[in-house]
Amino acid sequence: MAPTSSSLLHSPLLNFEPGQERKTAVAWPAGSITYNELRGPVLRIATRLRKSGIGQGCRVAVCLPKCVEAVQVILGVLASGAAYVPLAASSPVQYIHKQVQDAQAGLLVTTPRIRSLLATACPAKDCPPSVTVSGIDTGHGLDPWIGDVLAAELPVIDPEDQAAILYTSGTTGEPKGVVLSHRNILSFVEWAIARFGLSPEDRFVSHAPFYFDLSTLDLFATLRLGAAVFLLNEKLVLFPQAVAQAVRAQRCSIWYSVPTALRFLLEHGRLEHGGLPSLRTIFFAGEVFPLADLRKLMGLLPGPRYVNLYGPTETNVCTYHILPGPPDEKQAEIPIGLPCEHLEVGLRGENGRPPAAGRAGEIWVAGPSVMRGYWRRPDLTRAVRLNRRDDSFLTGDFGALGSDGRFFFRGRRDRQVKIRGHRVELTEIESVLASCPGASQAVVVGHGLESLNPRLIAFIVPALEAALSATTLRRFCAGRLPSHAVPASFFVRSGLPLLPNGKVDRARLTEWAAEAMTNVRTSADQA
Repeated sequence: MAPTSSSLLHSPLLNFEPGQERKTAVAWPAGSITYNELRGPVLRIATRLRKSGIGQGCRVAVCLPKCVEAVQVILGVLASGAAYVPLAASSPVQYIHKQVQDAQAGLLVTTPRIRSLLATACPAKDCPPSVTVSGIDTGHGLDPWIGDVLAAELPVIDPEDQAAILYTSGTTGEPKGVVLSHRNILSFVEWAIARFGLSPEDRFVSHAPFYFDLSTLDLFATLRLGAAVFLLNEKLVLFPQAVAQAVRAQRCSIWYSVPTALRFLLEHGRLEHGGLPSLRTIFFAGEVFPLADLRKLMGLLPGPRYVNLYGPTETNVCTYHILPGPPDEKQAEIPIGLPCEHLEVGLRGENGRPPAAGRAGEIWVAGPSVMRGYWRRPDLTRAVRLNRRDDSFLTGDFGALGSDGRFFFRGRRDRQVKIRGHRVELTEIESVLASCPGASQAVVVGHGLESLNPRLIAFIVPALEAALSATTLRRFCAGRLPSHAVPASFFVRSGLPLLPNGKVDRARLTEWAAEAMTNVRTSADQA
């Protein structure tokens, strides 16, 4: 039998406190386990890893669907002293292989299917040893690997040790590994618990994939508090009505996701007024929430507190805004809010100094939750440090400071394009389009920006039962934007392509734009 003493776990992120053994730790649609049932496998996984030579300074790639076994592995990796590298099981096998190689993983934990695909597509010499999990969401899928190993005393973890490497797309589309220490994650988690009054009685909805930074709140605030986390797997999130039913049945109180997930729930979850009574806080982050949809959601679910969180993966959350109520219909935007109390947040103008009052500048962040750096990319890490501070990050996002000290988002540096010599911020155009009556969501991409005929292409999703036309959208933009910022073409679509983390797949939309322009030219030639 595995020892039950919490003294065996020396990671600051693993907080198995006495007295909570019988409380639910992790739940999923088909079952749940208590803290006592979670602790045993975590200890044995950590011991197995140590006996295999994996510990501090090592990395373990975790390429599993969202399941209780994935939670066990992640916590076992941390307890061993190694860092976990969560990967999307839905990614192309070549992409998975590339990330595993880049991370220099000493072990890959995955499904039999993915291991078979890797063995077929990739040279064996390039693949690390692997462990497969065939019994997903049973709580015992790792038993064949763990066997009857007895848990042993584990190392004391230095808070500055690597805890995770989260891969994120760069401006070039090339993935970058963001290295987070135990201290980085813990500083954010402890801030969130204190700022929002999260408690051991809370039940967190885990909506974000484990390779998305939003998941760190779901997992580690839960452990820190002795609360419960409910896992929404990749299949369940595709059915918003089932999601709503599960949230009700599980009496979930904390929700954290990208706005797209909440909009999906709003449009297709068949929500009734006050229909999710257990929810007390809804956090959203990662993209701009269209205000018309936010108003509708807050009208349907008036009970929860709504909080807009902002921050890139490299910093986790760095600003927050607690909404006092539904946005006014005349309101153009909501702020990304005040700096988190454990961080410094400021603006840098083009001359390297703070911009004048009301003017936009690049948002910078400094403090204990800022990443250690990009994995094996020291040059890139140096390029994003402010004044060579090791705990700072230049976000590449632009913001402006309101008179009350709250920040407003003003787009990304890499979303600026030039049209006929004019600098155009795509986020600004999207904001205008999203405010058009009948529009629910809008994304603008550039086409042929390096050619003699650059174009802006807009894709718009209409609100339910709304009818939109390219003519209406063009007139609306023409009245609110300079002529060079009005898109050349407008395409109304029922939905937009999404990445696994729920954000809009802008790369795919760029492909759509190229295809659409090709069809337009072909039609003109045939006319």
